[in-house]
Amino acid sequence: FPIALVAMLVSETALISSSTRLEQLHHASAFFSSAIATVQPLCIVSIQQLLPPLFVLIGEAEGRISFSEVQMTAFSRYFLFQVLNVFLVTTISGTVFQTVAAIVERPEAMLIMLGKSLPRLSSFFSSHL
Repeated sequence: FPIALVAMLVSETALISSSTRLEQLHHASAFFSSAIATVQPLCIVSIQQLLPPLFVLIGEAEGRISFSEVQMTAFSRYFLFQVLNVFLVTTISGTVFQTVAAIVERPEAMLIMLGKSLPRLSSFFSSHL
């Protein structure tokens, strides 16, 4: 779950709460606020850029003979990584991390809280695309 960890560490709220100067700049400038919001997708895209060559090396180390077989293996693994890690884990961790305290206080309203926090992740997916 490296994507969830990166998403949690470099989220907009985590960055703002880590420094009082960043918090001041966030409130003072809309441009700086949008720049902070793009840090998380940039970090995740950077990780994703490192994965295809890594998957190719793993395929070659497994003893795959042909270039197309290595490429197909790397593509399959990258696709599964994208679906599982980026979309599912980021969505679930993003909504649950934001609402965990409220869920503990009112567990009966869990679905309503998660439903309200899920649209907040739309900016992440828009930036990701």
